[in-house]
Amino acid sequence: MALSVLDRAKRKFAQEKYGEVIKLLEPCVLDYHESFVFHLYLGLACLHEGIVTGAVSYLGRARQIKMSHPTLLCAEAALALKRRDTNRAVERYIAVLDADPKHRLAQKGLNALKAHHTPESLAGFIQSGKVKALYPRPGVAEYRRRSVVCAVGVGCLCTLLVGALGIAGLRVWHSGLWRGTARTSRADVSFLTLTKEEYARPLEGSGSYRYTLSKQDVLQSYANAQKYFQTFKDNAAQVEINKLLASNASHSIKRRARMLMDYFALPTFDTFPDEDNYPYVQVREQKGLYLDCWVVWQGMAANVKRTERSVSFNLLVGYDRLTKLEGIVPVFCNFVVSVDPQKPIRVLGKVQMRGDILYLKARSVFQSVHSQSGTVSGDRQGAAAVLKAG
Repeated sequence: MALSVLDRAKRKFAQEKYGEVIKLLEPCVLDYHESFVFHLYLGLACLHEGIVTGAVSYLGRARQIKMSHPTLLCAEAALALKRRDTNRAVERYIAVLDADPKHRLAQKGLNALKAHHTPESLAGFIQSGKVKALYPRPGVAEYRRRSVVCAVGVGCLCTLLVGALGIAGLRVWHSGLWRGTARTSRADVSFLTLTKEEYARPLEGSGSYRYTLSKQDVLQSYANAQKYFQTFKDNAAQVEINKLLASNASHSIKRRARMLMDYFALPTFDTFPDEDNYPYVQVREQKGLYLDCWVVWQGMAANVKRTERSVSFNLLVGYDRLTKLEGIVPVFCNFVVSVDPQKPIRVLGKVQMRGDILYLKARSVFQSVHSQSGTVSGDRQGAAAVLKAG
């Protein structure tokens, strides 16, 4: 017999595939309008995925149908906690414990509130993502227990296979698995989700702005910034934020956008992907739009100046082959580094502005130790010097 949409969603939820739960259930909202279980699972999936507005909406509908369900109350407590509404969180947990004094998740929630009773401690608890341990996961524990039983049988079979295939094959598999699971999540920034009031009124009333955006434009740019952040595209997120900051977006949306910038990662030459780099000619045309973005530009250094703690020079962008000069950009290094004006140089820096002058605040510079007839990016595996701030 074929499983219903709700039963399939429950199975996906037990497997912790929350995005798939949402895809299964959201198209069926009208069909399950009176179902408490439907709205509970859909709301919980949104909560786990960081879609706070969806969690509030669907859990709110579940509450209209059945008010005192312990899983719902714990979910509402976790939502209240994320919004720093500790009084409501305590009320929900106490309501659960009144009905079931041994309810583990409610006890865990109250203990977390006691341990993080200051605003600073609570903010750290939420922003670190540890608050997710308080999200209800109905069916997950049972699914894991069944998986362990299956894994024991599979493990016995694997033991035999390892003997046949050899330890080397296992090492290859293990290293591939490790690489595939790297960089899978970022800080929980769901607290930056817009409120109903911000969503309804995202524009300022009047003023002069570089970008005059529609209501939909503002909401889309803010959503894009969050999406790019979660996919490790901080530069793209920064561009969306800059657009908002120079626009008629409301002050509260601009404030939230600035807060997102605090969670951006610091790149290195090894971690900064080529596709995220903005060329000099592109940045030069719209400097303000690319403010605070990271770039890697190469060329030749001129007018090198040194102090005990810093180095500055002019980067002749694109002149590393001594044929084409795209522009001259001042570079400031708040660290000491040896810069040879006779050799090509690459700079990893943050786009900054002083008045209308574009400059780079360097994080790293790279010069080949050996003289190159071409670009500096050539011989990284040979003798090379990469010097980084801090």
